Amino acid sequence: MNPCARASRHAWLPSLLAVLMAVTPTTPQLCPQDKTPMTATGNTRQENGKTLAEYKCEQGHLYWVAVD
Repeated sequence: MNPCARASRHAWLPSLLAVLMAVTPTTPQLCPQDKTPMTATGNTRQENGKTLAEYKCEQGHLYWVAVD
């Protein structure tokens, strides 16, 4: 396979990494109600020019957290 074809085949990888880094906060999120760790559900939305990621704790509480 020629090097140009290989490079273009993986051209989407930097974009994917940028998106993952944008929606993954560097500090763990804690539930405001019971202070347990929250995990990202993978859902995002735009609101007032900010990207929000949905987080859920072990008890099922859902919160939207600004990621940018």
